Amino acid sequence: MKFDVKKMGVYLLSLLVMCLWGMSLIWTDRLKPFRIPPEYFLTFRIFVAGMVLLVFNWLTGQSMKIRSWRDFRLFLLISLFEPLIYFLAESYGLFLVDSPSISALVLGLNPVFALCFGILFFREKIRLINVIGLVLTICGLAFVVLLGAGGETAACESGVYYLGIVILLVAVLSEVSYASMTKRLTTGGTETADEKASYSPSVIVMYQFLIGTVYMIPMFLLRHENPGMATDVPYLVTFDPDVYLSWDVLYPLLALALICSCLCFSLWAFCIKHLGVAKSGNFIAITPVFTALLCWILGRETLTLLQWLGIGLSIFGLVLTQSTGGLRIRRLFLKRRFIR
Repeated sequence: MKFDVKKMGVYLLSLLVMCLWGMSLIWTDRLKPFRIPPEYFLTFRIFVAGMVLLVFNWLTGQSMKIRSWRDFRLFLLISLFEPLIYFLAESYGLFLVDSPSISALVLGLNPVFALCFGILFFREKIRLINVIGLVLTICGLAFVVLLGAGGETAACESGVYYLGIVILLVAVLSEVSYASMTKRLTTGGTETADEKASYSPSVIVMYQFLIGTVYMIPMFLLRHENPGMATDVPYLVTFDPDVYLSWDVLYPLLALALICSCLCFSLWAFCIKHLGVAKSGNFIAITPVFTALLCWILGRETLTLLQWLGIGLSIFGLVLTQSTGGLRIRRLFLKRRFIR
């Protein structure tokens, strides 16, 4: 078997992105004691990331021209799905469910939807062994996340809890929709499938965040013009410079903007281009696994033997999801159809 250095590099980049996105949950957790509302830190995060990428693309001579009105509408949709819908749905879904473990498990269902999108809309080559690997990955994720809940339970009988689950599923769907449209732009946009005419990943993410900032600004302004909210809300209502501009708040915000948004989204657009929607989506499932590992390394959590087994199962399943051997799902379906 010939060793594909380029594909291995894409796999390593994908794992790096998942590791850094796993760290993003830890940086976001640092903002909770300061009660920073999502409308603030999300607007700050994507604006800084967009401006940094604008300067980077200008210095490196990247073509930032949008070639057609159809491509521009695609950029508008990408920015709508992520960062706007995904980040807001994730933030408020986590709050309503009130259980990071259950929330992580719901967000880990991303590959299931990505698999369906890849088969239906991009005719990607998905094989039976890839589906088996996906099931093993999600099972391993359940071991890591649920066994690490430490007895934490959510108010499952509450309607708010189920509303939070629905909102988290909206976040998952928006992430898959974002990946699908990014795939189109990285392969030449809506006008052509010529890879040479494709948009650079850094340019795609730059427009994604700058347009997303425009979407976020009205909500940011309205949030702080409504001081009549209840006093027990989990976020600050009015802008407090002593809190918002302190280094304890700016440090995680800058880390989220420069590393998790600017760097990671650019790398992820590159990975989606080369792996496809379905196979790249499988990596999303192991983000909570990286979060658990990083918390263990930083001494914030301890991992049980079953959790370590879950991590191993997730990694083994992830390897199977990327396998190119075995029977294709579409071919299996056709065989059964003709037999009947």
